[in-house]
Amino acid sequence: RAVRALGQLDTEVRGLIPMNPTHQVAGASSDLSVINVGETPGGLKVGDSIRFRLNYAALMRAMSSRYIRKVVEPPLDSFPGSAGSGERPLLPPVLGSV
Repeated sequence: RAVRALGQLDTEVRGLIPMNPTHQVAGASSDLSVINVGETPGGLKVGDSIRFRLNYAALMRAMSSRYIRKVVEPPLDSFPGSAGSGERPLLPPVLGSV
């Protein structure tokens, strides 16, 4: 089993679907979740990442959580018309007037 520092305060844990089909979410508390990784965990060790797909509820809670760091990949600068690309933006920024 693996313990993740991700719980019900962060996201809808029932909406996490492990990318590895042999992994299964066993349960969660407010700040931790337990993942069954099987008899052969595939070389997982402390500090490794476990990737998930998220359903809509899990995504919305994760994106609105102030405790989760969000990373956009690829970086926004790489999209045509973004502020860092040197091209004129196609649309005005959504939060530009806030």
